Formats: sequence, structure tokens, C-alpha cells
Amino acid sequence: MEHVARRPRHGWFLILAVVFLTLGTAIGARTTVAQEVGPEAAFTAVHRGEFALSNCPLLGVLRTSCKLALNGSGRASLLGDTIETGNLTANLNLLPLECGELRGVIRLTQRDAPDNSITTVVNGQICAPLLGGILGGNAPFTLNYRVINGTGAFAGATGTGTIRGTANFNLLSANGSYSDLWRGNLIP
Repeated sequence: MEHVARRPRHGWFLILAVVFLTLGTAIGARTTVAQEVGPEAAFTAVHRGEFALSNCPLLGVLRTSCKLALNGSGRASLLGDTIETGNLTANLNLLPLECGELRGVIRLTQRDAPDNSITTVVNGQICAPLLGGILGGNAPFTLNYRVINGTGAFAGATGTGTIRGTANFNLLSANGSYSDLWRGNLIP
């Protein structure tokens, strides 16, 4: 019986070394990206609700300092199911398709944990529907938001972004409905 020399099996060691180096590089790259981005997270929210309209005097074609009390619900990233409340002031222009200022404060509260919330200050514009909303109609709005306060798990939160939506006004009955979409960032 002839003795055959066996070659060491370095091939498996080489493959394992390449795998470990590749995994180490990938994990290091993910850590670097996380450090560059920080704890900031993309934030989106979708809500629907109703509003009561008050203190809306008619001055020519403008209804100035109209108060809107929002009460809605929906879902927000990082918060889950939410209740949306707010107090806004609008300068509504009754000329068709003209725009006016909309500003105020909106609060998003986590439905299952009401101690967790964010409060935002908003400012932007709302554009009148045909006939200025006297008989109803959808008024598109665009707002910029800035988080000014947080409670519970969101204490110290910051963030900015935009809110786009529509408000369905009925100035004769002093109420309406709305829907909105939030996009921006939130740093809990």
C-alpha cells in the first residue's frame, strides 16, 4: 500500500475568513451610517376628522381670524394610532381659488398611551374652494410644522416637516371635515 500525502485543507479556512471579513465590513458600514444620521427618523402621519368654526366675521371678501377647533384620529409613524387635536386661526378669502393664512397649534396624542404626545406649531396657507366655501367645498391647505413640545416617551422631541390636506368648509353651518398627511422628521 502506497502512502499518499494529504494536502491541508486551507480552502475552508480561506472561505470562512472572507465571510467574516465581509460581515465585519457590512456591520461597520451600518454603524457609520447610523452615527451620521443620528436618532432622527422619517415621520409620516395620516388623519381625518372634523372641526368647529367660530369667530369668523365677514369683512368684504375676507373672513378674518376664523377659529378652527380640530378633532380627528389617524395613524402616525413612531406614535401608532393617534388622536389629533388643534386650534387654528384662518384668514379665509371668499374669492374662488384665492389663498389666506392658516396658523396655530396641533397636538398628536398616542391613543393607547395618552401620556405620549407631540405638540407642533403650524403655519401656512389655505386656499378657498369655489364660492369661498359658503355652500361647502374642499379647500386645500399646506402647512409647515415644527415640534415645540413632547410628553412621556417624546419628552424633548424635535422635528419639522409639512402637512398637506383638504378642509371641507360649510361656513353657513359653522363646521366641516378635514384630512391631512404629515411628512417630515421627528427626533424623539
